[in-house]
Amino acid sequence: MKPLTKRLQTALDLLPACRLAADIGCDHGIAAEALLCQRKCQKVLACDISAPSLEKAKARLTRAGLAAHAEFFCCDGLAKANEADGALLLGMGGRTIVEILQKGRSLLPQMRGLVAGPAGHAEALYRALPALGLRVEDERIVWENGRFFPLVLLVPGTQRPLLGAAEELGPVNCQRRDETTLRYAAWLCRVLEKTLRVPGASRTAAHQEEAAGRLACLHAFLEEER
Repeated sequence: MKPLTKRLQTALDLLPACRLAADIGCDHGIAAEALLCQRKCQKVLACDISAPSLEKAKARLTRAGLAAHAEFFCCDGLAKANEADGALLLGMGGRTIVEILQKGRSLLPQMRGLVAGPAGHAEALYRALPALGLRVEDERIVWENGRFFPLVLLVPGTQRPLLGAAEELGPVNCQRRDETTLRYAAWLCRVLEKTLRVPGASRTAAHQEEAAGRLACLHAFLEEER
């Protein structure tokens, strides 16, 4: 298969080897194919709520001669992942990821690892971890094609509530403090500053106050570098 994007390869690198991996929101099946080709799992569950996307994934794995090592489900979230011991949840918002994990909470203790890639509202995912019984094992922020992609490896365990910038950037990223994390923090500051400068009709005073608090935490994190 063709080389993966940096984002997708990093996600696979983070995921521990497992017996049965669920690719949630598999879309065209690129990650599902890569999971098998890179021997990250013995079998893959390709799951998507879109039937047309699932058909494309099925066609891709069939062309690659891998369909015998895959099952395909048109379903919501982890609904068909009863026996999975690993999962990818990429290309969806942090709030959607939280909803999926909440609905599939009974399956989380059996997971060797789940890699989540929140496309927005990563803070919602970090806030939900203590209640979900998941903790951050590792994480990366990938810069690719002019965008930032946070990726988080979650494992069963106790996560203390995250405070300050760790709730925005992740605890491992805050400790690592690499260049990409600092650039991501600065970008989030600009996003929040715009939110405060141009409030939308649907944004309440509470939303604005929350945004101001988040911005202050990120500014404090960046000030530590000076």
